[in-house]
Amino acid sequence: PIPGRSLKAGKFKLKILCIADWETGEFTMPDISGLDLILSLGDIDQRELERVSWQVPVFAVHGNHDWLGFPQTVTNLHLKKENFGGYVFAGFEGSWMYKPVGNYLYTEDEVETSLKGFGPSDIFIAHNPPYGPTQIQDMVHNGFRAFTSYIEKENPAYFIHGHTHVNDEAIIGSTRVLSVYGMRYLNLERRD
Repeated sequence: PIPGRSLKAGKFKLKILCIADWETGEFTMPDISGLDLILSLGDIDQRELERVSWQVPVFAVHGNHDWLGFPQTVTNLHLKKENFGGYVFAGFEGSWMYKPVGNYLYTEDEVETSLKGFGPSDIFIAHNPPYGPTQIQDMVHNGFRAFTSYIEKENPAYFIHGHTHVNDEAIIGSTRVLSVYGMRYLNLERRD
């Protein structure tokens, strides 16, 4: 049993809130009581993250419109892995380089090189989508082919991203790809 958790049915789930592209005043943070984890997928008001991270663990990656670093209470997952609830979480910040200057912008080659040998994860979070069904083909929201290659090679259970300003869902191989705009909940069975 997990210390502090009831043995009643349904209490061994992880309740996760995924948030993305949340400009000040656009969305209101819901009641966070009962949450186990918050996944921030970028372009989030850092003051909101700091406020909630004192109460619920926050794993995050930067978006292309972020310009402040994360508060010390937030775990930056860019090219890192963290275990939580029996799952391995990993991440990659930013978006593809759609303009010559900006924050957290990457070329396809940079992403491919960065992920070479990165290894498996269960839940991968990113700001930019993978190339494929949840991308928007325009000059700003194209997906990374390197993300799709990572998914095909490592088969994470989930690849969760922001950036496209839509809530969408697709499958690549055996991976469930979730696009988040605003907020979206994810409930998982605990593995620990």
